[in-house]
Amino acid sequence: MRIGLLGGTFDPIHFGHILAAKYSMEHLSLDQVLFMPAGHPYLKADHNLSSSSHRLEMVKLATAMYPQFVVSDIEILRNGPSYTIDTVQHLENPENELVLIFGSDVIEQMNQWKDIDLLFDSVSIVFINRDLTDYKVFHQNVEFIDLPIPNISSTEIRQRIDNLLPVEDYLPKEVIQYIYKHNLYQTP
Repeated sequence: MRIGLLGGTFDPIHFGHILAAKYSMEHLSLDQVLFMPAGHPYLKADHNLSSSSHRLEMVKLATAMYPQFVVSDIEILRNGPSYTIDTVQHLENPENELVLIFGSDVIEQMNQWKDIDLLFDSVSIVFINRDLTDYKVFHQNVEFIDLPIPNISSTEIRQRIDNLLPVEDYLPKEVIQYIYKHNLYQTP
């Protein structure tokens, strides 16, 4: 089975994440995309994230209508920081081919990742190039695919919610309902 791994904080998950997963399924001939909300993203330790249980539930709501999308709590249940290499090593299985899917915006941070060389040697990595920047391939296991998806940011969505601005163009309605039900992203 060919499985795409799509991790992130998903605070909140939005249509950009869903489009990236759908496009990856088609372009990379994936059988499944595994959404993995980060438990303790060490590079965002200074950010005020929603609880992992809220982020996990929003991912479940956003992906429920797609049978080929599976949600995993593997990184949430792990004690300590969420390292991609640990997740890949835990999921490795001779019956499955794993493909890591990232937005090209993470390239700048990758030099801070744990065991980055081992990660590049262990698994295929695909960067979704949203801004259509011309990147040079820097490893044999790396591929870039262009996906001109709308430039949606979770930060902008949180700000819009806090300012009582509409977010229907950014989030599935089930996620919007969940956010308002649990008073997420709103300054008291």
